[in-house]
Amino acid sequence: MTPRVSVICPTYNRGPAIAETLQSVRAQTFGDWELLVVDDGSTDETAATVSMWAQRDSRIRLVTPDQRYGHPAIPRNIGAAHARADIVAYLDHDDVWLPDHLRRTVDALASADASAGGYEHVRPDGEVISRSSLLELVWHPEIAEMGPLFEPSRVAVRRDVLDRAGGWRPGAGLEDWDLWLRITDVGGRFATFAARTTRLLQDVATRRYRVVRPHRLVLARFDSPAGAVRCRAALEAPPVQDQLTRAAVEDVTRWYRTLDAHGDLVLPAGGPTDLDELLATVDITDLTGVLQELHLLQRGTGVELSMPLWCASEEGAARVSTRLAQVHRRQLRLIAGVVRDLGGVPLALS
Repeated sequence: MTPRVSVICPTYNRGPAIAETLQSVRAQTFGDWELLVVDDGSTDETAATVSMWAQRDSRIRLVTPDQRYGHPAIPRNIGAAHARADIVAYLDHDDVWLPDHLRRTVDALASADASAGGYEHVRPDGEVISRSSLLELVWHPEIAEMGPLFEPSRVAVRRDVLDRAGGWRPGAGLEDWDLWLRITDVGGRFATFAARTTRLLQDVATRRYRVVRPHRLVLARFDSPAGAVRCRAALEAPPVQDQLTRAAVEDVTRWYRTLDAHGDLVLPAGGPTDLDELLATVDITDLTGVLQELHLLQRGTGVELSMPLWCASEEGAARVSTRLAQVHRRQLRLIAGVVRDLGGVPLALS
C-alpha cells in the first residue's frame, strides 16, 4: 500500500548515532509512513546502521546515490524522487521527533499545502537550551519573505506543491528559506502548530553554524570611516537601542494587525485564536526588527553601514530589503536621524 507520508532524511557520516533519529520515526503514533535515508557517500558505519534498521522495519529504506554531493539539497531531491506518498516530511540526521509529530503534521495539512511545528533546541548531551514561541509560528506570505522561519526537520510539504516549487537548490546556506519562499510564490500556504514536537541539535560542529550571509541591507554611507564608526557606536548605545526596540514593536504590531485584518494571517493551532490575545502572551520584543549586527565596509572612497540579511540570493535580498523598508518605517526613520546627525547619508529609505 502507498504510505500517507514519505520521510526524507539526508545523511553523511552520522554512524550509529543515526539510530536515535530512526527510532524517533518508528515511535510515531501515526504509523502510515516510509522513511527514506539518503546516504551521501558516508565512509563510516552509517549505511550499515541504516541497513540493520531497515531489516527490522520494512518502512525504512536506504537510498544510495551514485556520487557524493556534499550538500543536503540534492540528496533531499533524490529522496523525493523515490518517495511514494503525497506528503513529504523532512528530518535531518541529527534531529529527532517526539511521538506525536507526524500525527499533528497530517492534521495540519488537512487545510494547507505545507506545515511546520514548534521545536526545542538541545545540546549534544540532550539539555534543552531554548524553545519556540508562538510568535515564531505566525505565518503569512509577507512574513515568509523576511527571513528563515522553519528548519527542515519541522516541515512537511504536499508533493504537488513541492514539485511546482522546483525542489531544493544547493547553495552556501539558507536553502530551506529559499524553498519555503518558492512554495509561497507558487501559491502554497503553510499551517503551523504550537506543540514542540521536534528536537533540533545545536552544536557548533553542525552546518547551521557555518551559514554565510553575503547579502546586506545598506543603511547609510559616510565619507569618512570615523563618522561611520561614531554612528555605529551611537546606534548600539542602550538609549538608542531602547528607542529602536520600541519602534520595531510598533512597526511589526501594526503590520501584523494589517495582515490579520485582511484575513490571511495564520496563527498556530493549539495557541490563541485571536492575534491580540497571542501578542499578549509573548515577549513582544521578539518581533523581528531591522537592527541586528552592524557592519562597516569600505566602498570606493566612502564607508557603508550595513546589516547582513538572512536570505539565499540576490533576488531574495532585494525582496527582503523592500519589505523591510515598507514595514519598519518608524525604526528606519530613527536610524536615518542618527545617521544625518553624524554626517552620513541614510540609504535604506531612499
